[in-house]
Amino acid sequence: MIKRLNALPLIIGIAIPVLMVLFVAGSIYLPHLFTAGPKYDILYAAYREPSNPSQYYGGYNFPQYYDVTDGRIKKKEFPAYVSPSEINTQAIPQTNPLFFNLFNQLKAAGNSQNGDQSRAIYESQKQAFLTAQSHFEFYVHNVKANQNRRVFFDEVQQMRVDNSAVSEDGFQFVQGGGGGEFFFPFGIGGNSDARYVVKGNNGYVKRLNLPVAFTTVTFVGWIVK
Repeated sequence: MIKRLNALPLIIGIAIPVLMVLFVAGSIYLPHLFTAGPKYDILYAAYREPSNPSQYYGGYNFPQYYDVTDGRIKKKEFPAYVSPSEINTQAIPQTNPLFFNLFNQLKAAGNSQNGDQSRAIYESQKQAFLTAQSHFEFYVHNVKANQNRRVFFDEVQQMRVDNSAVSEDGFQFVQGGGGGEFFFPFGIGGNSDARYVVKGNNGYVKRLNLPVAFTTVTFVGWIVK
């Protein structure tokens, strides 16, 4: 009896870590048994750096180059040239910082002592805008197969997407370790570059298999049609 009592702390010391591992494993895998997975595939974008094609960035201010309106994805149009004398800086819309800065530069160029440089500035900014816009790459992530395929804009603009943060069936596309209302026990979500589809607070977590080169990507929307 005394030997058994002496061994009790050792048994407890071994049992606690085992129980903790079982608890964590259960919190991860049990929701998958009782919860349906995501219904909608995901459309996301990655920006390929022109000067270094092997380097990708995340959003690179995606909303400054593309619109999602009524479920359709459209390229933003670069504004037409306006002579500096016709620009009212107080009336310039600030919805797109790129265009706001453009018109301010044109206005300043018209007042330059070196002559009106606004046309040259406009053409330079327009070319930079179109180049950046063309370096976005779109990908569809099949959530059931956990696979990706690149899609070109001709196909993208035919899609209908829901760009809500939470899909109709209750999932979110979030970055691991991103905090927020979701808690990943024992560092499961600690990789800041990992992507997950998470359904509410019920513990359902599915890690998405995205290409290694994509350290960050921009969520565009759930493909609903």
